[in-house]
Amino acid sequence: MLAISRAPRSHLFFSTTRLARTVSTLPTSPHIYVHNNPENSKSYLLSLLPSAPPKSDIAIASSTANPPTPDSTTENPTFLDLLHDTIAEYAHEDPSVKAQAAAFASQGGAGLGSGGALFRGQQRKGTSAQDKRTRRGVTDTIGTSTSSPTARPATHPTSGSPGGGAKPVPPGQSGAGSGSVQGGMGSGGASGFIHVSDERNPPDWGRVAWPEDIFGSLEVTGNGEFVDGTGRYQRSGTYRTVTRDGVLGLSKYLREKVKARVEELESKMSR
Repeated sequence: MLAISRAPRSHLFFSTTRLARTVSTLPTSPHIYVHNNPENSKSYLLSLLPSAPPKSDIAIASSTANPPTPDSTTENPTFLDLLHDTIAEYAHEDPSVKAQAAAFASQGGAGLGSGGALFRGQQRKGTSAQDKRTRRGVTDTIGTSTSSPTARPATHPTSGSPGGGAKPVPPGQSGAGSGSVQGGMGSGGASGFIHVSDERNPPDWGRVAWPEDIFGSLEVTGNGEFVDGTGRYQRSGTYRTVTRDGVLGLSKYLREKVKARVEELESKMSR
């Protein structure tokens, strides 16, 4: 009789375990998958998709550490272009962005959270002003870090321009950033800009998100309507996919739109 050999149970168990460990998710961002990079055994690929092996062309970024840090991460410019193109097309339909536009037009004002978005009861990370300053490596006297070149001021900016920089508004021009120039007290009938921002680090009431957390800006009228129907999205140029506060914190609505785009590209690349 012909003998049939079988692989040892221990071997089968090891293979299954090793396969399962090739993909995981970030503890603070369960919608982001961490893959072993098939092109570089010493790095990882961050992706919105669980598919393995991952495709580097549509990955969010690569990282030499897991979890990723700003210093270990290299952003993928192809993904960034896809991200901003998707935001430009759909941001004005995002419920949180629409809430910003309504708050911008409100004469009674509104509490504005991340980049101007309305976050009910959501507070910025940290339990005190001192905690925020020390977490950022920021001093009271000069407002900048003496040890970190990427440190930020002790408070969020209160005025800005499209893209989120803390710049003064020239005379005769509209303010930029919902809840910034107006201090969260409505538009007063003037047109201006609201920010589309990452949700990983919502600022205090009436403040604007950090530049590294702002995807871009939309222009709205004094009535809270999006100019040209879409707000004419302006990319900030300052956004970073990975900061010390997290990785790519899109709203649920925009995340689903971006993920659909990535899935579509993956399907085309697999044909």
